[in-house]
Amino acid sequence: MTSALVDPIVKRPLVWLFSGMASQWNRMGVDLLEVKLFKETIERCYTILATKNLDLMNIITTNDKQIFENVVNSFVGIGAVQIGMINLLREIGVEPEFLIGISFGEVATAYADGCITEKQAILSAYYRGLVILEGSTIKGGMAFIGLSQNELKKVIPEDLDEATHVDPNTCSVSGPKESVEAFVAKIKKQNRYTAILNTSNVAFHSRYIAHLAPNLRKQLESVIPDPQPRSQKWLSSSVLYDNWSKPNAKLCSGEYLANNFQGCVYIEETCKLCPKNSIILEIAPTSLLQTTMKNNFPEGQSVYVRIGDKEKENARDVFLEALKTLSQNGVNVD
Repeated sequence: MTSALVDPIVKRPLVWLFSGMASQWNRMGVDLLEVKLFKETIERCYTILATKNLDLMNIITTNDKQIFENVVNSFVGIGAVQIGMINLLREIGVEPEFLIGISFGEVATAYADGCITEKQAILSAYYRGLVILEGSTIKGGMAFIGLSQNELKKVIPEDLDEATHVDPNTCSVSGPKESVEAFVAKIKKQNRYTAILNTSNVAFHSRYIAHLAPNLRKQLESVIPDPQPRSQKWLSSSVLYDNWSKPNAKLCSGEYLANNFQGCVYIEETCKLCPKNSIILEIAPTSLLQTTMKNNFPEGQSVYVRIGDKEKENARDVFLEALKTLSQNGVNVD
């Protein structure tokens, strides 16, 4: 995969890719609030969350380094920024051929697919965090491990779970934080890639949060009382393709999003469903998946574009540069 200019005459499908937890960062909304439509989106979400005693504006603009120790703040911050980015892209005529959400990113996917409203999306983010905050029983963690699925199965400790199939040479593990850190240290000694993820001390996609799924489903069903069918654009990363025709996979429901919360994430398998010459637009406060996409699209024909990058000085400039790259590669931008 490359970010270089490719021949725009060849129509390349645009994939909106939504990453999730660990894409949060301090002041991630400050620069984009200068854009009227984004600010209006955040203000609507702020009003909704104010009824839950949350100050969204503070969450996405504060310098407080402890703000994202609270998992609720992480989810609503990421979710609100993604909703705002979707609204901006739609306003300027950028439309996807495919949608992929990674873990919590499937909430934004559901909004982009028209299955849930803006209000339902931000409340889904809120309850996902609240259920964890009130019910999590261990200090958990997650990490990327530079092993294939088969390699990992042979060496994964008994108290850790395989959480994500990232790419042909990478998976993630989830479980007690100390066990994750010990396993990372062991794998690192073998000169393999490792990366500990910022998950607000939660062991997502593991047995350790499975007991929370029924309550999350209940809360989400109250937010989404009339589930809508997922469109063909939405490539599920929480349900394998062979199971897409089953009733619980067809609808964007509380059941679907609760399963997404606790089950394995199939990034590698889902990427195989995309054309190899796709343009991958990662939509998140900061990009996490450039290397992942490169490893899943090795032919070098695809283009990766980010619209969030915490390492850059101005988030608005990153967004504008992304639009320029999309336009240069044949995507209609009004």
